[in-house]
Amino acid sequence: RSRGRSPSPGPGPSRSPSPSPMALRRLERAALALPVAWLAQRFGVTLDVVDGGEPAGRMVVLVDRWSTGMQSHYANEKRYTLEAPDDPDRKVVRRLMHKNGEWMQGRRNAQYVPRGFGWLEDDLGDGYEDSNDYGPVPLSLLEGRVLAVCWPPKRWG
Repeated sequence: RSRGRSPSPGPGPSRSPSPSPMALRRLERAALALPVAWLAQRFGVTLDVVDGGEPAGRMVVLVDRWSTGMQSHYANEKRYTLEAPDDPDRKVVRRLMHKNGEWMQGRRNAQYVPRGFGWLEDDLGDGYEDSNDYGPVPLSLLEGRVLAVCWPPKRWG
């Protein structure tokens, strides 16, 4: 006989505590914020660290990803970031000189730039690799248009 104790419920089903409404709201906000943050980073305006060549070293540039990522808009004489065609681990900035069926004069000879490709030249003009070395580059490799150089200050302007 038990003395004043109620019988234990035994190994029946246990109920776990339900999440609070505040926790559910936070989870919902995070679930909505992640894709928005990814889209802003992928197609918005970001800061990129790029290889500026030996004299410049590394540069920090402000990059517009919208014009290339969503609109596929490429303009001659503008600078773009891309993975170096000869070294995918290195990100560089090159100026788009010609695109889509234009003829141009390279260092060695006249060259035809096929549709969907661009002719990129080094901004520094110090002989760093560009389309004179590796030929026309697919426009799809261009990651974004450089809006401004943020660092080093000597590259402002």
